Amino acid sequence: MATEPPHLPDDVVTNATVIERNRVVLACPVRGTPRPAVTWYRGDTPLPAGNHRVTSDGSLVLERSSADDTARYRCVAENVAGSVNHTVDLLVYGTPNEVIYSMLERAQPA
Repeated sequence: MATEPPHLPDDVVTNATVIERNRVVLACPVRGTPRPAVTWYRGDTPLPAGNHRVTSDGSLVLERSSADDTARYRCVAENVAGSVNHTVDLLVYGTPNEVIYSMLERAQPA
């Protein structure tokens, strides 16, 4: 059986923003042969069991995000042919007003 190291498409999102209590999906659409095993990390720590799940394509789903979920996440995909990792920065806003305030703040001239 032929093997192929894990790989990701070039256009995978590296930043995600969501309003608290909403569902968010952090993509890690990895391919490889055999199918790579995917492990998600928050910073350098493997994600413990909680309010998330990993889909069959390796993406991380947070069903009900909270401001505490704001962090840098990393998926690591491994199989016998190699490994690849991908980082996503997640920003979770506490309320819609915070989103508006942040947009207005960024629009201010320096």
